[in-house]
Amino acid sequence: MGLSLFERIVLTHGLSSEELKLALDEETYRSKIKADFNGGVRSVVNGTPSFYIDGHRYDGPPDFAGLRKAIEFVMASERSR
Repeated sequence: MGLSLFERIVLTHGLSSEELKLALDEETYRSKIKADFNGGVRSVVNGTPSFYIDGHRYDGPPDFAGLRKAIEFVMASERSR
């Protein structure tokens, strides 16, 4: 059987697999994960990645050019106020 996603992440980043197992067994981060999930639901996040620019959800292409254009638009809007 292969490694789980979490196990691969731990190995890739040189983290402690024992600490990962303990955190999963004791559900150390359950409340944080649940709070982040609920925040996403409130913000109408339908998937990842999701981007917000100055409080507005960005629904364009998730590439450098699209994000840059959206950021420049927001910055220009701020200057014109």
